[in-house]
Amino acid sequence: MTAGLFESTAGPEPVYVEVRRDCHFKAKPCRACGRPESAHQRGRAIEGVCDGLQRQRGCERCGRNKSDLAHFGAPPSYNAIGSGRGTGGAAMVGANMKQTWERIFQEALAASPLPKGLARVLVEGTIVFPDRGRRDQGNFRVVIEKALGDALVSGGYLEDDRWEMYEFGQLSMEVEPGVSATRLAIFPMTERGPIKGEQMGLV
Repeated sequence: MTAGLFESTAGPEPVYVEVRRDCHFKAKPCRACGRPESAHQRGRAIEGVCDGLQRQRGCERCGRNKSDLAHFGAPPSYNAIGSGRGTGGAAMVGANMKQTWERIFQEALAASPLPKGLARVLVEGTIVFPDRGRRDQGNFRVVIEKALGDALVSGGYLEDDRWEMYEFGQLSMEVEPGVSATRLAIFPMTERGPIKGEQMGLV
């Protein structure tokens, strides 16, 4: 990942953070009949085979819980909210998505050398997809940008995620077969820089 947009303004070396999927989660089969969850429509019985889905915790491939960081790479598309995928209404799906990715970034930031108590950060990102599907940048940017800002504040790296303190610039896309990842370059600033209106004397 290159500094790109912020190369001439950030000054300090960036801190790199990566969320990379190590395992594509696969639900364990029904404990009672051994068939996959998808064979039980809404968990219902399969006549002559099973009285109802008996879920098993963990991933069939790696054994870890579905919420484990190993199962996350590229973020979900914001379209998941409008399409109704997931449980509950659109607002609940969106809140759960944001909370999940805030937790992911909290853990990734805690493992990084990013110092706390910064005046400002500038961020660039790259999302790596395993295939060349058609994707709208905004549907992925909104998930990362909001969750990362909240994680920076809750983790004590920033006092607030308002524009003068937190700015998310370039977001690139790469395709690597078999790879799903979110890569961030975070430029730490010890002083809050003026926003464009301030520089021009308009604010």
